Amino acid sequence: GEGRIPHWVAYELTAAEVQGAVGRSDDFRVDQRVQNSAPSKWPGSGFDRGHMKPAADSKGSAEEMRSSFLMTNMAPQSPALNRGEWKGVEELVRAWSAEHERVYVVMGPSRASRGTIAGGVRVPTHFWKAILRYGADTSAVAFWFPNADDVPGAVSDYRVTVDSLEAWVEMDLFAPLPDAVESRVESEWGQWDLSRKAPRQKASSSAEPGSSVQ
Repeated sequence: GEGRIPHWVAYELTAAEVQGAVGRSDDFRVDQRVQNSAPSKWPGSGFDRGHMKPAADSKGSAEEMRSSFLMTNMAPQSPALNRGEWKGVEELVRAWSAEHERVYVVMGPSRASRGTIAGGVRVPTHFWKAILRYGADTSAVAFWFPNADDVPGAVSDYRVTVDSLEAWVEMDLFAPLPDAVESRVESEWGQWDLSRKAPRQKASSSAEPGSSVQ
């Protein structure tokens, strides 16, 4: 993607995959398939290597786990976001996958930047995520998070409609839906249980600069 980070990442997450047995690899590495993959380490940057598709959503196979640590799946996130509300929404997505059998997830960085690190790796001002469940109660929910040094409150404080998100990112996220369904689910909140909150974690000053917890 532009600025050596992905434009967006999308995947289907099933309840079975959430229960996968493959352990986390922590094998951050350059993606040799692309010319402008980000370097595998960002020492001294102050930013985490933030997963777009989480490692914990990649437990279905060893290859899937390894792929989740390719740098084409990473973007610079503040420790406050990556270890706080971003982690919190990742946990919600896994809970929703278990509850609804499968969900469809798409996420990425804002178009706006707050600078660059590590040889031109772009640091977005925000990150976003949208989740769709499809079936008898088709519904969507979206989030827009600041990539800031402090991200207070709860995940629910950053919930937005998919329509709003699409205007900001200039993308049509769920185009395959029938038009009437798409119009409905993208303009309303929908019924999603946001009660699972991840505990706030303070970024440790002893952590390796540029390291990532999730």
